[in-house]
Amino acid sequence: MLVRQRLLILFTCFSIGTLLVLFNLAKGKGEPVTAPTPTLAVTAEVQGRDLILQLKTQHFRFRATKVGQKNVYGEGHAHLYVDGKKVAKIVGHRYVLPDLPSGHHRIKVELAHHDHTPYGIAQTFDVTVD
Repeated sequence: MLVRQRLLILFTCFSIGTLLVLFNLAKGKGEPVTAPTPTLAVTAEVQGRDLILQLKTQHFRFRATKVGQKNVYGEGHAHLYVDGKKVAKIVGHRYVLPDLPSGHHRIKVELAHHDHTPYGIAQTFDVTVD
C-alpha cells in the first residue's frame, strides 16, 4: 500500500508540473509563437548627393544599446545596403547617407535582430543621384 501511495504522489506531482509548464508557454513565456510580425515601410529622398531615409515600423522597436546582445523578438536595428554592399547600421527611424556617388543605385533596408541576423523583412528600391 505504501508503494502505491508513493506512486500516486509522484504521478500527481508530475502532472501538476506538466500543467504548469504548458500554462507558462501558453502565457507567452516561451518563444514568441503569437507575437505580431514586424513591418517596415521606407521612404527615400535624394537631396543633392545625400540619401535621406525615413523608416516606419510596426511591432518593432529600434534598440541601439542592445546591438550584439541577446535577441528579443520585435527589437533590433536595420542594415543598409547600397548596390549589394552593406554600408551602415541604422538604429532609428531616420537616417542620412551622405555623399552617394552619382548614378543609379539599388538600396535595400533590412530589419535585423540584436545579433545581426535578419528578420527576413526588407524593402528594396532604386534611386538616382545626379
